[in-house]
Amino acid sequence: GALVKSRIIADCVVVGGQVVEEWLVRDGAGFAVALGMAPADMAAMLVAADRTVLGHSGYFTPARDVAGAYQPRLSDDPVAARYADGWRRIWDEATPAAIRTLYAQGAAVTLPGGGIANGWGEIDRFVIAYLAALPGAAFRVHSLTINRAPDHPVRIAMRWSLDGTHAGHGAFGSPGGAPLHIMGINHAQLWGDRVVAEWILVDEVAVHKQRLDHASHDQFQR
Repeated sequence: GALVKSRIIADCVVVGGQVVEEWLVRDGAGFAVALGMAPADMAAMLVAADRTVLGHSGYFTPARDVAGAYQPRLSDDPVAARYADGWRRIWDEATPAAIRTLYAQGAAVTLPGGGIANGWGEIDRFVIAYLAALPGAAFRVHSLTINRAPDHPVRIAMRWSLDGTHAGHGAFGSPGGAPLHIMGINHAQLWGDRVVAEWILVDEVAVHKQRLDHASHDQFQR
C-alpha cells in the first residue's frame, strides 16, 4: 500500500503520430527509496529475478543495443552547445569547478533517487560522488534539443552516457572493477546563460545491477 513516485524521461522519435524509437530512463533509485529499500538491495533482488526468468541479468549497455534507423541530432544552437560543453567540462574533463560557470548560484537540480541539490555546493557533491566512483570515465552527448518560447526560460533536453570502470569509492559503494555504462537524460531550464533548474535522470538500480553482475561472475570464475 506504499505510495510510489518515480520519474521517467523518454527521448522519442515520432513519425506520423507514432513513436518509432525511444530511449527511456526511469528513476529506479527513486522507486526503491519509495518502497523503503536501498537501490543496491533492489538491484540484487532484480538480478536474482532476471536470472530465474531470463537466464541472465537484464540491463542496457551499448553491447546490447539494437541499432535503429534514426540518427540522433545535436542542436547547433549556441546556448544548447554551451550547455553540452559545460557538461563535457564537468564530466569528461573532470572539472567540477565548471559548475560555477554553467549553473546559477541558487540552481535547483533534481537528482536520481528523488533528491534535490540546491546551489553550487550540493551540485558539486553529486558530481564528485560519480567521478570518484568512475575515475577517468568517458562522457558522450548523444542527443541535444532546445526549445524556446516568449517569456519562458530556454529549455534544453540532452541524452548522454558515461562509461568507465568502477575503480573508486563514491556513488556506488566499494569498487569492484566492474565496467559500468550509465545512460542519462537531462531537462534543463536556463535564464540568460545559466542553468536555474535541471532534472538529471539516471537509473542507479541498473548501474548497481551491472556492478553486482560483474561481482558474481568474478566470484564464479575464481
